[in-house]
Amino acid sequence: MRFLVAFVAVLGYASAGVISPLVLGVNPGDAQAAAIDATVAAQDTVRAIGEGQARAAEAAVLHNTEAVRQVAETTRDINENAYWNSVAAGQNVVAAVQSQAAALDGVANARVAQLSK
Repeated sequence: MRFLVAFVAVLGYASAGVISPLVLGVNPGDAQAAAIDATVAAQDTVRAIGEGQARAAEAAVLHNTEAVRQVAETTRDINENAYWNSVAAGQNVVAAVQSQAAALDGVANARVAQLSK
């Protein structure tokens, strides 16, 4: 009879080891390990999201910096061209005035020569 009680006890203990996770759930060590794994995974995900946002912000800053540089360069080119165009226009005005003065001088000299004959 003792053998039978011992056999039933061993059988009960063995079956409890197989059935207890199904009946009682997960043992505390496994639950703690799963909680730690979930925490680490969540921290990794948050870190990856933060790093992605930091890279996106850095890319936006670089893009904006390049856009500002291009606008400044274009504005400088426009102003430089406007300056040199105004210099050329001023020189053209001076040349036109000199041509008119020379033409008027030539007409006046021709008139004087005609009158002095």
